[in-house]
Amino acid sequence: MTVFSRNLCALLCALSWAVPPAGAEPLRASAAADGETVILADGSALRLAAVRVPSGEAGAGREAALAEAARAELDAMVQDRTILLDGPARFDRHGRRVALARFEDGAVLPFALLSAGLVRVEVPKEAAEGLEALYAAEAAARSAGRGFWGRPEFAVLDAAAIPAERRGGFAIVEGRAVEAAEQAGRGYLNFGPDWKADFTVTAAPQDLREIKRTGVDWAQYAGRTLRVRGWLEDYNGPMIEIGSAAAIEVLDE
Repeated sequence: MTVFSRNLCALLCALSWAVPPAGAEPLRASAAADGETVILADGSALRLAAVRVPSGEAGAGREAALAEAARAELDAMVQDRTILLDGPARFDRHGRRVALARFEDGAVLPFALLSAGLVRVEVPKEAAEGLEALYAAEAAARSAGRGFWGRPEFAVLDAAAIPAERRGGFAIVEGRAVEAAEQAGRGYLNFGPDWKADFTVTAAPQDLREIKRTGVDWAQYAGRTLRVRGWLEDYNGPMIEIGSAAAIEVLDE
């Protein structure tokens, strides 16, 4: 896919989000508890799906400043406004409703936060519709160095040189997958010749089956330059386990 085609795809996707779906549930917003949580007029909380305020990679003071900037931006956006929720309701372990949300004019809540570099895309296990547009907004902020993207501790990581201190937190990693393999139903993408030390992406058997059910050929990732996001663990070297193919962006199409 050419750069023009990719940008056109993102634009069309963003435009498709500008039309609120029939039957979307309207709710009155009151304030923002943080950069990813809206308090509704009835006192309940709404967690914005598919985005997360960065944390865990920087010093506490800088993290606090970034988190407060995200909260203030979201608070200014939502106060006393009606928002619409897309899709069926689900709840996280904190009892917050989790959903994609937009205003009555069709504007999607995360876009402004992503464009300002105050949040980044976090792919839910059930891949959200319209992620291409969210990725495009994040990429624009990253290219411009806006918000937290202007700080080296939040940079996208090179798969060949992942610092030990970045393990244990959410990360975005880029590199070329040298091998796409399956073993005992689990999928593996190896980014180096030594699978016991080099960066690896993995998908559990049930997740790999669902990925394939959506039409994705796991083997297609071999030899491709990929950008992968998720929680960076330390298991036979740095590893990210994904639950959806939407966590992988193919960069050399």
